[in-house]
Amino acid sequence: MWEMWDEFGIGQSEMIGYWVNGCPVKAEHPNVHATVYHKQGRSMIAVANWDDETVDCHLKIDFFVLGINQKRAHLHAMEIKGFQPKCTFYPDEVIPIAPGKAWVLILEEEKVTIPA
Repeated sequence: MWEMWDEFGIGQSEMIGYWVNGCPVKAEHPNVHATVYHKQGRSMIAVANWDDETVDCHLKIDFFVLGINQKRAHLHAMEIKGFQPKCTFYPDEVIPIAPGKAWVLILEEEKVTIPA
């Protein structure tokens, strides 16, 4: 987990808790909460399931507030042993979250390579 936080630069980000009115990421399930750590053009989102059942959750993301192009956005989970596997979600996908578990996801734009 520390490696992911360091790679992201959590110390240079602004935390926007799930309890804050206007948090730019909201879960569509009442027992799933998302806290955002925002930097220019990139955000880390901690999404936790406080329900007692697995939840297939969709995130409502305010891309404008986060300064991210929705058409090029993806959510990347770094492998954290004993916590989460490496995988990628797209913003319109549901994210399965086991009871009492969480994901830590990096929201960023896919890099576009222009051939020379």
